[in-house]
Amino acid sequence: MKISKKSCTIAITFLCVGFASYPLIGMINEKLNDDAIEISGDNASFFNKYIVPIAQHAGGSNLDYRLFYGYEDKKKIEISAKSMKLSYDDFYSLKNVLEVIDLTNEKLTENYCKYSGFEPVLPNTPDVSFIMARRENKVIGITYYDRTGQNFLFGIGVGPSSCDK
Repeated sequence: MKISKKSCTIAITFLCVGFASYPLIGMINEKLNDDAIEISGDNASFFNKYIVPIAQHAGGSNLDYRLFYGYEDKKKIEISAKSMKLSYDDFYSLKNVLEVIDLTNEKLTENYCKYSGFEPVLPNTPDVSFIMARRENKVIGITYYDRTGQNFLFGIGVGPSSCDK
């Protein structure tokens, strides 16, 4: 049986088109299945459940923070919040700034890693948002700003590898 040049060329063309379109199909599929939530302004309070109050700071309540940006997709949760009580100068005049940042990150890690992720979860379960984030292997990043929302104070983050320690 003899294979003609024409049929060989057609087969090679289909093969090349298949290889070239595979990444494109993957990108299109990812975009169509992207269930990202991006909220800014006053509506960002939707993400308030993820806020960890700044350690050793008067007023350790979630109400002391105003969220102005939140983003969530299948891999990560990013939040930007401004402290309603701290100015940039107040924060960086603290003698133990690095300790405050470390303690705040430890609290975030504690909330994220507290449960193994296999416990039954009800809507009223404490830290349900952290349990679900860990169960879905999401990374959580929180960026804190001063009371004006213009000056960056610090950022912390946690992910599945944080629980391996």
